[in-house]
Amino acid sequence: MKTSLSILYWIPRILWILFIIFISLFALDVFSEGYSFGETILAFLIHLVPTYILIIALLITWNRLGAVSPHWVTYQQLVIDAKHIS
Repeated sequence: MKTSLSILYWIPRILWILFIIFISLFALDVFSEGYSFGETILAFLIHLVPTYILIIALLITWNRLGAVSPHWVTYQQLVIDAKHIS
């Protein structure tokens, strides 16, 4: 039971991190444009702006991510158990 709650807790975070990595891959096309070193670095950083935004959003929501967390599930189970008792 504890393992399934842990999996439910981590799945949204892992999916979000994988999505951030996927979005970041699109910034790599800058290296094939033939810019100078400085222009390439600047373009790369600009192309990563959506990644920065997603990382900030992930950091803000890390502890509040999703409706399913071990504490929420435990609370719901207590409510369901209390209804069955009464």
